[in-house]
Amino acid sequence: MRLRTIVEDISRNDFFDFYTLLYAYQERNSPNHKQIEAELKFIVAYIVKDHLNQLGNMLLNRVPDTEHEESMAVFHQYGLEIDEETSETIGMEKLSVQDKAAILAKILSFNHEHGFTGKTWFGLAKTFIELVRVPADLNSQILVVDKIYNLLHHGGQITDYMDESNWIEDALNYRDNANPAQIFAKASSRVRALIGRASYTGMDSTPVADIPKIYTALRRAANKRSGVNIEHDGNNKITITVQFRDLFSNQNGEKFRMPMPAFGGVIPQRFAERPDLFEMGELHIGQISIEDRGNVLMVTGGGAEVPIPKPVNRQLHLAQDLIWVAKGVGSGYAPTKGSGIANIKDNYYHIDGRRVKM
Repeated sequence: MRLRTIVEDISRNDFFDFYTLLYAYQERNSPNHKQIEAELKFIVAYIVKDHLNQLGNMLLNRVPDTEHEESMAVFHQYGLEIDEETSETIGMEKLSVQDKAAILAKILSFNHEHGFTGKTWFGLAKTFIELVRVPADLNSQILVVDKIYNLLHHGGQITDYMDESNWIEDALNYRDNANPAQIFAKASSRVRALIGRASYTGMDSTPVADIPKIYTALRRAANKRSGVNIEHDGNNKITITVQFRDLFSNQNGEKFRMPMPAFGGVIPQRFAERPDLFEMGELHIGQISIEDRGNVLMVTGGGAEVPIPKPVNRQLHLAQDLIWVAKGVGSGYAPTKGSGIANIKDNYYHIDGRRVKM
């Protein structure tokens, strides 16, 4: 049976079908190359349409400033309204991806950031418009999918807003650590039959271990943070080292420590512009490790050990918590279980499409 023709949530099978077809298409080893190309075109269009629609909806829910008349005029021009109780945008389901890009382009042309919840969304709106305008040829659209999935890994936790949030994070980290035969094993039986096992040098059902996926997530989480070092021993252990300075506020004649540290001793730009109000304290170094011990993942540091039950499919959330836990160790706090930003949660797993409370 062919893929759904009505765009609904993308499934894990759709995701791995795409990467299986892409590999076979690029390698050109299968006698069914024309059919593979046709199927790849279909699934690429399917994924791009779904994900761009979702991104467009996210942005349209974060753009409007009801006090900004020009923005509201654009919304009304396209039949959009704002729900007074929820502040959500109503009428988006009637719009095409191109309509959503046109609305955002007009609002961005006003040269303001009205309604955006931070610069992440403002920058994402620009990226969204660029992606919608990418040429429709197959190779260009493949790059759009890749660009979207790179966006899903970075600032703002875009995956949390996706319909596919219960599995996409784990699938992306699996993809980055799997060999082609492991990707092939995750594809649907229909796609595997189309390509042929011989064209894919066999099928490898061995799963990707937790530690490599967590290491991938840690490198992404630490990507733009100075003073954060991630080391993988090549086996079952990762060490996270964080260097930072406490950031103090001197406002209103009182000095108090702020919750946001200066990672790597680099004061955030918004604070650096007011040296009379903010200052940095002494350098701290915190270090923890996470190790696969068979039945559990063990976090060690500050004289304590905290187990994390398997399976883990929220690797990026875990990675961000680990960086903050290492920072806590540098401040003299041992790792503990809890719901706070510098604690290890009870688990990092989605169940049946519903996110486990963290």
